[in-house]
Amino acid sequence: MSEPTTKPRGGAIHPLIVATFMLVWLGPAWAACSVSSCCPAGYACANETTSLCPAGSYSAFNASTCSLCPAGFECANRTAPLPCPSGTMSAAGDIQCSPCPAGHYCNSTHAVRCAAGTFSAGNASSCTDCSPGQIALADGATQCVGCPAGHMCNVSAGPAIQCAAGSWAACDSTSCSLCPAGFSCPNAGQSPERCANGSYSGAGMTSCSLCPAGFSCASAGGPPVPCEAGSYSLLGLSTACTLCPVGHVCLNSSSAPIAANTSECWHLTTACPRGYICHETLPPALCPNGTWSLSGDSSCRACTAGHACPVPWSDPVPCSTGSYSSTGRSDQCTLCPVAHLCNATTATPCPAGSSSALGQEQCVTCPTGQLSEGPGQECAACPAGYSCSSTARVACEPGSYTLGNSSLCSPCPAGMACPSPSLAPVACPSGTVSAGSAANCSLCPAGRYCTSTTAWPCPTGSFSTLGANAACTPCSPGQYTAGTGSQQCASCPPGHACSNSSTALPTECPAGTFSAGGAAQCTSCAAGMYNTQPAQASCDVCPAGRSCAQPGASPQECPAGSYSTGGVTNCSSCAAGQLSSSFRDSCTSCPAGSSCAAGVAQACPTGRYSVLGATLECTVCPAGHSCYSAAALPVPCPAGTYSAQGWANCTSCPAGSACATPTALPVSCASGYYSPAGASSCSLCTAGTSCAQPSALPSPCPNGSFALAGASSCTPCAAGYSCADPQQLPVKCPAGFQSAASSPLCSLCPAGSFCPSTSLPAVPCPRGSYSTAGATQCTSCPAGLACPDPAALAVPCAPGAYSLGLSTNCTLCPAGSSCASAALAPQACAAGSYALAGATSCTHCPAGSSCPSSSTALMLACAAGSYSLGSAPNCTQCPAGWQCPSTTGAFNQPCTNGSFALGAATACTACPAGFACPSRVSNTMVGCTAGTHSAGGQHECTSCPAGFACPQINKSDTVPCSAGSFSYARQSECTPCPAGYACHATTHLAASACGNGSYATGGSDACTACPVGHFCASPSAVPVQCPDGQYSLGSATECTLCPAGYHCPAAQAPVQCALGSYSTGGASACSPCNAGFRCAEGSTDPSPSVGLCPVGSHCNGMLATPCPPGTYGNKTGSVSEHDGCIACPPGFFCPGGLGYPSSAYLCPQGHYCPASTRYGTEFGCAAGTSSAALGNTARTDCTACNAGTYCPEGSAASRSCLPGHYCPDAVGSYTLNPCAPGSYSGSFGLGSSLQCTSCPTGHYCGTGSVSPTACEPGTYNPSQNGSSALNCQPCSAGRSCATPGLSQPNGTCAPGHFCPPNTIVPAQFACPAGTFTESISLIRQEDCSPCPAGRACLRGTGAGNTSLPCAPGHYCPQGTGYTTQYQCPPGSYSPFTNLQHADNCTACPAGSFCAGGLSNVSGPCSPGHYCPLSSSSATQQPCPAGTFSAESGLLASSQCAPCPAGSYCPEAAVAPTLCAAGHFSSVNGTKQMPVNGTVTPGEFSCQYCQPGSFCVAGATAMSPCGVGTYSAIRAAVCTACTAGYYCHNNNTAETTALAQRCAAGLLCPASQTTVPDGLSNACPLGHYCPEATPAAVPCPPGSYNPSFGGQNSSACNVCPAGHYCVSGSANVTGQCSAGYYCPEGSIGPTERPCPPRTYRYNLGGEHEQSCAVCTTGNYCPEASVSPTVCPAGYYCVVGSQHPEPCPLGYFGNSSGLRTVDQCAPCPGGSFCDGLGLRTPRGNCDPGYMCITRAYSSAPPPEAPLT
Repeated sequence: MSEPTTKPRGGAIHPLIVATFMLVWLGPAWAACSVSSCCPAGYACANETTSLCPAGSYSAFNASTCSLCPAGFECANRTAPLPCPSGTMSAAGDIQCSPCPAGHYCNSTHAVRCAAGTFSAGNASSCTDCSPGQIALADGATQCVGCPAGHMCNVSAGPAIQCAAGSWAACDSTSCSLCPAGFSCPNAGQSPERCANGSYSGAGMTSCSLCPAGFSCASAGGPPVPCEAGSYSLLGLSTACTLCPVGHVCLNSSSAPIAANTSECWHLTTACPRGYICHETLPPALCPNGTWSLSGDSSCRACTAGHACPVPWSDPVPCSTGSYSSTGRSDQCTLCPVAHLCNATTATPCPAGSSSALGQEQCVTCPTGQLSEGPGQECAACPAGYSCSSTARVACEPGSYTLGNSSLCSPCPAGMACPSPSLAPVACPSGTVSAGSAANCSLCPAGRYCTSTTAWPCPTGSFSTLGANAACTPCSPGQYTAGTGSQQCASCPPGHACSNSSTALPTECPAGTFSAGGAAQCTSCAAGMYNTQPAQASCDVCPAGRSCAQPGASPQECPAGSYSTGGVTNCSSCAAGQLSSSFRDSCTSCPAGSSCAAGVAQACPTGRYSVLGATLECTVCPAGHSCYSAAALPVPCPAGTYSAQGWANCTSCPAGSACATPTALPVSCASGYYSPAGASSCSLCTAGTSCAQPSALPSPCPNGSFALAGASSCTPCAAGYSCADPQQLPVKCPAGFQSAASSPLCSLCPAGSFCPSTSLPAVPCPRGSYSTAGATQCTSCPAGLACPDPAALAVPCAPGAYSLGLSTNCTLCPAGSSCASAALAPQACAAGSYALAGATSCTHCPAGSSCPSSSTALMLACAAGSYSLGSAPNCTQCPAGWQCPSTTGAFNQPCTNGSFALGAATACTACPAGFACPSRVSNTMVGCTAGTHSAGGQHECTSCPAGFACPQINKSDTVPCSAGSFSYARQSECTPCPAGYACHATTHLAASACGNGSYATGGSDACTACPVGHFCASPSAVPVQCPDGQYSLGSATECTLCPAGYHCPAAQAPVQCALGSYSTGGASACSPCNAGFRCAEGSTDPSPSVGLCPVGSHCNGMLATPCPPGTYGNKTGSVSEHDGCIACPPGFFCPGGLGYPSSAYLCPQGHYCPASTRYGTEFGCAAGTSSAALGNTARTDCTACNAGTYCPEGSAASRSCLPGHYCPDAVGSYTLNPCAPGSYSGSFGLGSSLQCTSCPTGHYCGTGSVSPTACEPGTYNPSQNGSSALNCQPCSAGRSCATPGLSQPNGTCAPGHFCPPNTIVPAQFACPAGTFTESISLIRQEDCSPCPAGRACLRGTGAGNTSLPCAPGHYCPQGTGYTTQYQCPPGSYSPFTNLQHADNCTACPAGSFCAGGLSNVSGPCSPGHYCPLSSSSATQQPCPAGTFSAESGLLASSQCAPCPAGSYCPEAAVAPTLCAAGHFSSVNGTKQMPVNGTVTPGEFSCQYCQPGSFCVAGATAMSPCGVGTYSAIRAAVCTACTAGYYCHNNNTAETTALAQRCAAGLLCPASQTTVPDGLSNACPLGHYCPEATPAAVPCPPGSYNPSFGGQNSSACNVCPAGHYCVSGSANVTGQCSAGYYCPEGSIGPTERPCPPRTYRYNLGGEHEQSCAVCTTGNYCPEASVSPTVCPAGYYCVVGSQHPEPCPLGYFGNSSGLRTVDQCAPCPGGSFCDGLGLRTPRGNCDPGYMCITRAYSSAPPPEAPLT
């Protein structure tokens, strides 16, 4: 229906237009009456008042009242009731009909609940019956629920019935199936599981039973078969009976073989047994799987098709119903697969439209609502969105739908939309309408308001946008419309006002007011702003230098003495002492050196000054300062000068006076003080000098006198004192020195005398004593020395002589004694040692000899078979059980096991081969028996271990059994493993039959898994390659069809189709998708609806390429840039990949955007121009900047010019016009160079300066307008410039210092150490004077900082820089402070040491040392090795004491050190421990403790070890026998202990004291024990050992498949966990996770094929126990690892979606802008239209409405 478009120019609508409109809208009835008398339908007209009928009522044409809308009808248009569409209802007074709720059906007036067994998803006029295998237990069901696995549902309204034990059912089943024979059904909800090898079951069993011992279970579905005579089987281990091995007997068929004394010969048997083939010279061989034989057959017979041969000694068994075998070598029949028809020899796929369960032999037609689309496919529920026959599916047409399990599609009801045929209808949202059978609801057109069926035009003064609600929106204040049917209100134009009346035209704003547009009233200009014209959109800012008191008048210039910065109503007065600028926009400071009291600058008079600023009058120069420039601040007078108030310069202070402060007059120095010219204070007369006149320098005191600080004269030095330093008080002479009166130095007391007083002469020492220089008393001659001369040191006694003190001569040591110390009496020699006269020590008898006399040198050699360890008077005979090869005893060792000695032997005798020698002290020999062996040197015979063959008893040749053979202990040959089995151990029979999915060719130690890409129908068959389009993951018995969306290259695992490709199933390669679409990974369609190329991009089938910058997209499904991308419109920018640009892409401020603009800042306003508007299209939209401001490129507004610069009109950068060198400016907004200020003196101003820069300290500048630091001059030589900004130097140089040019402070450059000066005008370092000898001058010495006396212990030649610069050398000292040379220092006395540089001796000689005259170290002379001393102050080595027995004393020993543990010593004078493994005689080093013994620290003899322990040489303690060895002797040496090893299979703990045996030392279960192992070794993870006495790792059995074994297991630990599988040798319940895309519910998985492929509608991550339902918003194809999200423009509101096609398209009016949405994101933005599959809330307006 069209609407009028002609509108009058004014605000009112012409009556003729209204009449025309009503004629078209209401029809002929309206034409029959006049405009003023007719009442339209939908209105009530009474009492000349026309009222719109209220919601939920209606009226016909010319009605006076409104009627209530009846039930079953809707009255949204208020003109007539309309009947409710099918599947909807309404009550009386409802505006529109409501959709029928889910779980109900509706008869137009009310909703009725669906009965049990039926359901509805909503909008239904009838309920739908549940499909077979689905139920609805209660009334009001919204959907039917699938029958759960493990239950059957044969009545749609009844409950699910649980399957009985021994039966099973899949999901959606109507009946339960009996578990087939050979399978177990522990869980009725899981498929039957095939019994493991070695187990069996009958039909209807919940678990499999282990095959009993003595039986074989080759067929898991048949009963156990008894083993024939001569064969056996163990519990649960055998699929076949094992022939009794050679050399063994099988007493019964259920027990393990027992080794026989003699081997049996198979070729003597009368007939070959059933199930075997026999050769003339070989034992019978078991027929392989799938074959059989009769007794006496010479070859095995192949099993015939249709039969199974579970054991080789039974006749072929026909396949049971529901199973088959197609080959002639099958050991078991195969269950008929799902969806197949089977006879005994073949399996044929069921035809399309039918299927069968596992183990069934007939095909059944699919129930209604289910389909099978190809041969061999299971029946599946018809998917939502489709109608299905039993063989095909048909997609529902747009506007219709199904929710699954349906054979027909339902039309979408009126008032509803069906955006996806797989989802329930959705009610049309407010502002939309639908007439039925619609995929989407249509938006209400702009300019109208809508009911569910009709669109009405908006009245004048109101508007509506696209998709508006049931009413129009009134215009806001500041807006207006010119007629009806408006889509928007127009904004009041700028410079005008619009009242709230819908009929008034905009009114112009008068001068002094403005409106920016969209205003209801005009606004007065703000204070400081103006305009002079009417109809203005804004006010102008009042310019700088002017005032705007009236907003409608022109600005007025500021009067002189005032200023304005702009934007003010009145000008401001300048501050006192300031002037107006030339532009009246600022006030300038009064210039330096002037006053500005009356607004005019006046120069300051002499003695006054002013600086830059607001100055009313000049300031008087203060006292203590100089004011040489009226334009600079006063400069403080330097130290030593002064000035009064108003002086221009500073005056130097006169000599003999002090100027403490620059502001005070000079003050004369007091008595005892002095000062030079220019001093700030008087100096105290220094010590060692006198000061007669205050103006003269101090005079030094003469030698032998002294003076303290401030003294008027020098005092002579008193007797007994020294006056080496005239600056200090006299120093009393130290002990050992003396002096006369007036002596400057003390004299050292001479040697041979002593000085008891410092004032008395030296006294000679009496006879028998002695002294060294500086002694205060004489020393008595000590023991060990002789003293013939009292003036000389004591003389040590010669070696071999001694003295006991106060002796003049030394005495010779007598024979038979030793004199180790000259200070001790002689000591008698111990037994086993001797000494001649004059000996210092006794000589020990050497090892291997005996010494019967202590006074003669008689040594007798030991005979063979005897020994002596040294220091022995007699030799010792070698004991029985030991060997003594050397007479020194150094290599004595006990005989090892397997050897013996009878006593006095030099070597042990080895036991011969073939014998054992149990005793080491006798020659008893025991011969080895058969089955044992000895190669010689053994104490017992060795048993042949299991897993080996031992043919001879006199050789240790053990031949290991090869892989695939085995032997028990004490065997001579190995037994081979039977064919068709894998033998995992060589120590016993451990044979396992190969399982399904593996094979072996016989004689093997392991079964081989069927490789990837192949299948193995029988464990004995060769792997077969999978056909194209099928795959296997390894260990498979059959191949699997490659799923849709995947490809299977080289029969490997399915690979998901990559982006841009697809497959429909059974493919070895994926195909490329069509252009204009995007195919996600795993696509099954070349043109997927969910992959339609979006607006703003073009697609090549794989990728969506965004439209390039400068363009936008105008359509979906574009195949190229030319096809779908057009130029960006002017005023906008398009960064690429957009639909039509929104307001967010308007051209930004400061820029303009012509057509095809790529980004917002591509075209900036030129430098010097700006623009604050959005959406500019050309350069001419930018305007020039004013003077005093600048605008960089792309400016939205101008910026104020920065200080140090000025900005004329239209400049782009403030840096273009800096203030010139020599001037500066600190103000913002300068527009001219004339506004920059001149630079003052003492400063410089570079280009663009904001403020003057002061000259640095050490420089000055007397001129103005300085432009750089080069204008600052260096401070004059001999002067200092201490402060910045000086116009002349302001200081002199300090005493003790020199001042070159550029000096900053007076004390900056000090005279170096070793020099001095009193001058205050030096300019060079070379002008400083050298320091006098005997004194030290620190850095900067001069005036009050005087030179220093030399430090005690040091001497000071001329030029010394500090008091401790030159030390007295080591071995000397000095207490004086005036030494000038090193030879002035005093020598150090004996018994003490002097380190050097000290005022006294350093201390006494250290213990363990002695010190002669002039010693420099306390440890300079050590006591000799073999002696020690704990006393200090020794004079000679003879005072050191001899070292006692049991200890040793190295050089400089303070105390004896015990011989270390493991050593001993029995003599005095031992000097050291053994060096580098060398043992010297006892007087030189401690001796080694011998093997079998131990020695504690300080031992004088060896102690034997106890029983159960052993020791090596040098042992401090005996060691417990090591675990894995045994020690049964009391004196075991280490070599013996290491030879006594615990045999393999036995376990010896630590400290084993007996020979181990198999009863008490057997290796425990779950472990094995190699020879001499310290601990039982646990069987490694993945194996177990059920027997005692394991000898090596071969005793551990490999853990069977489906189980796991932890370390040290005696039996299998447990079954593999659900979600995992465990191959042979697994170490934990989670050995290998089921790979992604598979799952396993039960325990005991053996290989990867044990894991089932994940079902459709579910996903299976790694290690899944059961499939996980696909979450809402995602879909999961068969074999999914993780959910795939519904794409952009789609959503998924239910879980379990199976394909991407089940994702629902976003309905019209809504948008879906993310991946994996459960519901649409929201409604479309106002003003935009969202069609089906919208992925943005603001799609481009060009998009077609569908």
